[in-house]
Amino acid sequence: MDHEHKPIPIPPARRWREFRIRYLPIVVFVAVAGTVALLWQEHVAPTQMVGLAVADQYDLRSPRDGVVQRMNKDRFDLVDADEVILALHPAHTERIQAQLDVILAEVQLIRAGLEPVTGQQRNRLNYEELRLDMMNARIQLAADRLQLDQLQRERDRSEQLFDRDLIAISEYDRLVTEHEVFKIRVEEGQEVLNDLAARLTHIASVWDEDASYDTALQAAITVKEKELRVLEADVAPILLTAPAGGIIAHILRRNGEYVAAGEPILHIQQQELGYIVGYLRQPLSRVPEQGAEVQIYSKARNTVYDGTITQIGFQLEPIHEALLRPGLNVEYALPVRIHIEPDTPILPGEVVDIRM
Repeated sequence: MDHEHKPIPIPPARRWREFRIRYLPIVVFVAVAGTVALLWQEHVAPTQMVGLAVADQYDLRSPRDGVVQRMNKDRFDLVDADEVILALHPAHTERIQAQLDVILAEVQLIRAGLEPVTGQQRNRLNYEELRLDMMNARIQLAADRLQLDQLQRERDRSEQLFDRDLIAISEYDRLVTEHEVFKIRVEEGQEVLNDLAARLTHIASVWDEDASYDTALQAAITVKEKELRVLEADVAPILLTAPAGGIIAHILRRNGEYVAAGEPILHIQQQELGYIVGYLRQPLSRVPEQGAEVQIYSKARNTVYDGTITQIGFQLEPIHEALLRPGLNVEYALPVRIHIEPDTPILPGEVVDIRM
């Protein structure tokens, strides 16, 4: 007689225990390995270069020795291209005044050497005398403008002191009056100069050219006129304009400070992203080619942007200090310039990873 044996039922707890022991570790390992691989692919590898976002930068430099005046801009202010930023006034006023005195003395010497002439040379002599008068007027006007510039600076300083009750009102009024007097002298001197120029033009239009006239006198006066023109350019303040539009990143000199020729006064940085400078660290197992496509990963935005290598350095250079590895003071790498769209939301100075 056959007996049917029914299988012994296995409780669900026993089956779950067996699954946990035999299969669950494999499932967990596969899931973790896949997650690690995905994270590695998206966030860690394959980064071959580090880079720094760069914007175009400009320095506003002094074309000559002078004193900074009328600068009303501050750090982080926006400026437009060719916008007037400041005025550069002459610094060595004593030297310029001494040179004006020398030219004045030489003009008087030329005048003393004129001898009376008659006939055809009379108009020419009047013309040369009028040129000398005009040079005297120009010298006086240049000296008055130089004095007016000094008084303007003293008045600006005294206004600040007067607002803080550091000088007496009588002293302040004296400076204001003296400044206004020289301002009127400059205006009247300009009118006299304009009148002499008109008379000079009239005489030049009516004389008869005399080929036998001695041109040595005319040459001497012409030389002094050119020397005076140079000094007039030194006396006049120079208006310095922004070389490009952007934001003022640094101000190195303030109003009233002296600057030497070629010295930077302020630093302007454009707001738009210009390009990326990538650094390929050693060992250089793979050197990219010009025109190669790269991916630029922004850590701040967790976003990847496309870029193109436009230039490759020809030698190893020190890496920017913001990109150094921990514990290193200097590190050499191959620099690479990468083009990226200007509207990319990467800030200038931002550190990025670059993948080839």
